[in-house]
Amino acid sequence: MLHDKPFSPHWAKLPEPIAQLLNEPWRFSLFKAMGLLEQHWAINGEVQQGVSQRVKFKSFKELGFPATDVRACYLDPDGSGTIVLESAFLGLYGVDAPMPHYVLEQAANDEEVGQCTRVFLDMFNHVLYCQIYQAWKKSQLTMSGIGSNQFDDIMNAVLAKQSQGRVQTGIASLKQTSAAGLTQLLKAELAISCIEIDDTRATWHTILQPSKIGDPMGSVLGDNMVLGKQALATGTVLFIELGPMSAKSAQPFYPNEHQGQLLARLLQSQLPHDLTWQVMITTIEQPIQGCILGQPQYLGKSTCLGQVVERIQKYEFTQQQYLDSIDKES
Repeated sequence: MLHDKPFSPHWAKLPEPIAQLLNEPWRFSLFKAMGLLEQHWAINGEVQQGVSQRVKFKSFKELGFPATDVRACYLDPDGSGTIVLESAFLGLYGVDAPMPHYVLEQAANDEEVGQCTRVFLDMFNHVLYCQIYQAWKKSQLTMSGIGSNQFDDIMNAVLAKQSQGRVQTGIASLKQTSAAGLTQLLKAELAISCIEIDDTRATWHTILQPSKIGDPMGSVLGDNMVLGKQALATGTVLFIELGPMSAKSAQPFYPNEHQGQLLARLLQSQLPHDLTWQVMITTIEQPIQGCILGQPQYLGKSTCLGQVVERIQKYEFTQQQYLDSIDKES
């Protein structure tokens, strides 16, 4: 004798969400129920691969009005521990199936021919439901796995290039308006800790249009007029100081080098076009211990006369030098 809902064997320890699903399946949407089964019951990767080991998805055979997506959920009576979920949504038979009507009537039959038809179609039903579930997960940005990974990829594509892993400097990011904020951004993007930015240093600027005595514009000495051909101003030039570091570590930050070009692009995207900036790199050459006579060294090739003591050198590069290196690459 066939039953619409097979008898569910007793299972001593069921996760609470699974117990609720078995007791009141009509309260759950299809994808919510499939998500609970995937998380609390199915073998890892089972639903994603479409195999049937601990869970089985099939259609509900009746052709009546589908009051809910999940019509039944029960433990398989064969004692294997497999949970069967019957849905009235889509599928290859049932009220919502896109199949010829004679197939639907045959599958709904309680006779042996109907059971054979359902068993045959259920082999494809399970894979169909698994594929639909995987497609649904891609649109759920809060779902762990496919949905959240896709969200990360979208945000990465909007914010910056994925190959560089930049998330602070893309088209959707806000520009830094302070020296402290720009310092933190450069530290993160360049993977360097010894960097400082000074936007308060005073610099001399040439006066392009000097005032003259008797100018009808009403120039006042000390107010809008100064003596000489230059004026002292602060905040007009941004100084970026890298170091101190070894000469080998400083080499990639020079113009025409990869990190140097990246530094130029970051500054070009973050700073106003009329703001001039300058880079100063400080290097430290460590002292070298002297050689002893008898060692396999060659004077003039691997050794020299005298002492090599610790020496600090500073290299200054202008904004134009870095911008020229970008233009050459492009």
